[in-house]
Amino acid sequence: MYLSKTLYTVIGAGTRHVKDRHKKLLINKVNGVACSLILLSLIFGILFYALSGYLIVLLSTIVESLLLSSIIILNHYGRHKLAAFSLQMVLNGAILYFGLLLGNAIDGLWLALFLIVTSFLFLKTRTAQVISLTGGSISLVLIETNKYLQFVPPFPFTPMVQLVVHYSAIGVILFLTVLTLMHYIQHNKLLVAEVQEHTGELEKANRSLRVFMRELTHEIRTPLNAIYSISQLKLMEARPGNESITNEHLHFACHNVLSIINNVQDRSKMEAGKPDELKREAFNLRSWMHEVCNIYRYFANTKGVTIQVSIDERLPAVIFEDKTSLTKIANNIIGNAIKFTRKHTVVTVSIFRQEASWMIAVKDQGKGIPPEKITTLFDEFTRERINFAEGTGLGLNIAKKLANHLQGDIRVNSEQGTGTTFIISLPLREYQSRLAENASTGKELSGFQGKKVLLVEDDLMSQQYLSRFLSAKGFQVAVAEDGLEGLYTASGDQFDVIISDMGLPRMGGRELLAHLKDNTYLQHIPVIITSADTAIKDDILKAGASSCLIKPVDFKVLHRVLQDLIHSRTLIPENRA
Repeated sequence: MYLSKTLYTVIGAGTRHVKDRHKKLLINKVNGVACSLILLSLIFGILFYALSGYLIVLLSTIVESLLLSSIIILNHYGRHKLAAFSLQMVLNGAILYFGLLLGNAIDGLWLALFLIVTSFLFLKTRTAQVISLTGGSISLVLIETNKYLQFVPPFPFTPMVQLVVHYSAIGVILFLTVLTLMHYIQHNKLLVAEVQEHTGELEKANRSLRVFMRELTHEIRTPLNAIYSISQLKLMEARPGNESITNEHLHFACHNVLSIINNVQDRSKMEAGKPDELKREAFNLRSWMHEVCNIYRYFANTKGVTIQVSIDERLPAVIFEDKTSLTKIANNIIGNAIKFTRKHTVVTVSIFRQEASWMIAVKDQGKGIPPEKITTLFDEFTRERINFAEGTGLGLNIAKKLANHLQGDIRVNSEQGTGTTFIISLPLREYQSRLAENASTGKELSGFQGKKVLLVEDDLMSQQYLSRFLSAKGFQVAVAEDGLEGLYTASGDQFDVIISDMGLPRMGGRELLAHLKDNTYLQHIPVIITSADTAIKDDILKAGASSCLIKPVDFKVLHRVLQDLIHSRTLIPENRA
């Protein structure tokens, strides 16, 4: 017990104040090999002296043991690099000395193996390794040359003594090689453990970042909902003039912020390997394209840019595709075209059919893209600054990934000085349904005069501006500020539709929806849920909501959903917002 404790103390000499685990392992390794060599040298010296009677070998092993002890002392006093280098030099010197004296009893191949292994294990700097390997190579050359020229006469051995010395030397070198390799394996295990530990920390940090980004974008969407509502109302109520232009700027700035938030969320989902599932639905292609372009006409007007849309007559009226992903792709491509086209030019959006595919070609009249930049165009964070329309550099990267997710692609043709054309190609999926076509056209069937809507919203600004929009469309609006009040209000009157926020005090939107659907007298009322959380949409629709709108609420989308709910009383399942 005392011996093992002493040995543990000796091997750990100089590690008390070392914090780095790799340095501590190297010090232990140097001390451990030095201790092993001291023991083996003394045993070998005594054995050789007993067999041959040569006292000089015994004295030499004693000197070697003292030199090895000094290496442990160097480590004890914190001279760790010098200790490792000194150990290698002592090994080289001992191999040269005993190799010359013992002659044919020593095999140079085993010595070479041992020197190579120890040089790379004990020495961590390139200079020290080169010096050690060079010195070792010179020693091996001298030993092998001396076997033939005998400029240092080796000891004469009887065959029995030579055999014992030969295999003893092999045994010692093999033992030390295995010992150093065991340290090497231990070092690798330590590296693997550290990599696993760091990987776990990175994964934890990545999860924390995703949670932070989700919560941050969620918190941003709530106040943005009020600002976006104000911008939409001001556009609806504005008269021609300077005020109208200001309102257009405000509206597009809000839309640009929303695009940035959506891009950041999409990137987080893709990075986590959990992109949104495809939800294909039937919709009117022409109406959709005009809606997308109309949003960007505000921004285009500030540059004097005209957006021209042409749609091939051979294309069907209704297609079946993931409208959300498609809109994100079109928003990024058309938005970029307007950013980079010259002032007072035309951005052309052409939709045409090509065999079993359909294409969206967006052409600008900008300065074009240099060939060397096209190869990195779809990389993350590739961007240029364009006034308030500057983005995150994620738009094209996400658009490309979304197109690939839809089994399509995006390619670029650019000519410097003329402009750039982005071509989105997608497989054509026609949808043969008269009902779906009627529901997807977005045509206003009639007004909402006399219809009653219950608005359950705790954010006062969102409540105020959403009420103004609904009133302007002819609704009689009742307001509740929490879920419990909303449930009482719904029970006391006959409403045509209920619009409820998700995050409500006293009773949340999900719980309110469950109570409404469990109530025989209220379950027939369509419920529209608004939320800043993009991840809950599917669950809310499964729970019985007629539609789920993500904040900030687009009044045009809300208007279309209200038309479907009020006039048709039900949404086509594939066509829910």
